[in-house]
Amino acid sequence: MSQLDDAIAEVKSRIKAVKDTAGLKKYRNVPTRPFSEDDLPAVAIMEGNDDIVKRNSRNPQGFPFKRESELIIEVVAAKEDENGDPVDIKNIYRIVRASVLQNPWLVAPTSSIEGVPAVEMRKEGPMAYGLPGILSMRLVLGIMYQDDVI
Repeated sequence: MSQLDDAIAEVKSRIKAVKDTAGLKKYRNVPTRPFSEDDLPAVAIMEGNDDIVKRNSRNPQGFPFKRESELIIEVVAAKEDENGDPVDIKNIYRIVRASVLQNPWLVAPTSSIEGVPAVEMRKEGPMAYGLPGILSMRLVLGIMYQDDVI
């Protein structure tokens, strides 16, 4: 497995470890089906942009590259649970974020996931998808890694 794959597997295991604490019902890596109402609150893990940040100067093609890949962790929740009580999506987000970065503080400039540097790039949300009663928040990480030599 590549450094990026190892980092994604570690993120999944860290989210799985706090699944009950955060009150999560589902989490999916690269979801291909939408979450149903029964699945919420849930977390989706997706890969975003993958940019080359440095080329190898000893190889004419520049390989192996140093890359920065976005890893998007999205928390999706209904505004109310099945009892009609409001759901605190910000609290769920904080629990997931703290477990992924292994840092309970509000600001984490840098962390490490499986020895791969991870930088918190931004938080998005809470936001709605235009669906009644649904909210979402995203944590976007920048994972720095080097291409594997094949």
